Amino acid sequence: MTEVAAREMLRRSALERTALATGKQWAERCRQELREQGRAISGGWPGTLSEARARVAAAWMRTGRRRPAAITHEELDWLARAAYARAKRDWLAAANREEP
Repeated sequence: MTEVAAREMLRRSALERTALATGKQWAERCRQELREQGRAISGGWPGTLSEARARVAAAWMRTGRRRPAAITHEELDWLARAAYARAKRDWLAAANREEP
């Protein structure tokens, strides 16, 4: 494997970890907000892809790297979809656990 390919593989892995962690935290935060309001977790996932884009872009900038490389439009789309899918999956699993 070339050095360039290895760097790209590490970047993709870091991006994926960021997206999945973002989705998980997003769903947890939404559930927490509902609990604080005394509401049940039910129905479909309330998030949007636009929200996912904003969340993953912000999360990538907070990764702890001094100057994280900019995310391309294609990467942002992929990251948003991954974060959205993770959040939706976690949300639906929690909603199913709360059903009577």
